Amino acid sequence: MSAGLPPPPPNYGDFPQSSWQPATPPGPPPEKPKGSRSVVWVCGILGVGCLLPIVLTCIGLMFFGFYIETAGPGVSAMEGNKVTPGVRKDLKELKLLGPEDRVIWFYSDGLVSAKEGMYFFTDKDLVLYSQAWQTPEVRIPLADITDLTFTASPGWPDDSMVLVEVKDDEVHTFPLSAEEGKDQVYFEALERAVQRARGGQ
Repeated sequence: MSAGLPPPPPNYGDFPQSSWQPATPPGPPPEKPKGSRSVVWVCGILGVGCLLPIVLTCIGLMFFGFYIETAGPGVSAMEGNKVTPGVRKDLKELKLLGPEDRVIWFYSDGLVSAKEGMYFFTDKDLVLYSQAWQTPEVRIPLADITDLTFTASPGWPDDSMVLVEVKDDEVHTFPLSAEEGKDQVYFEALERAVQRARGGQ
């Protein structure tokens, strides 16, 4: 009998030799296949690598949206006393406002800066400005406006449009965001300002 192995059970001879095998002597547990941990690490790294760009993009969009709301030109028309400090800085740098002028309503279709395009009026003038135009600034005295036409937005992302007819058959157009229905409010305020400038005609 081999040393270190337990004795066979009673009546060992009554069973076929293949029906009983001695217990495996105690020893260290079998080793896990090499490389299984590596597979887990690789899968984890790939998962993080796929999710990281998505997470970073979401964070970037959140910060961009915060910037637009606080420092940028905004996404809708607004009353003059609500324009952001960034817009006030742009108006000053472009010299679009005189020292006595007060913005009544303002809208910019610029994404990052109002300098890309802005359309506002004071109690004296309608000021249209766009970097895309050959002559960026158009200043129209309210008293010279003969007619205003409002065309509502057909749906997002299109803007509403305002057509401005001036003396001597001059015509200008500018956009207004339909966000929060402020386009209609802006237009009605502009109509009233024109009537006052023309002496209530």
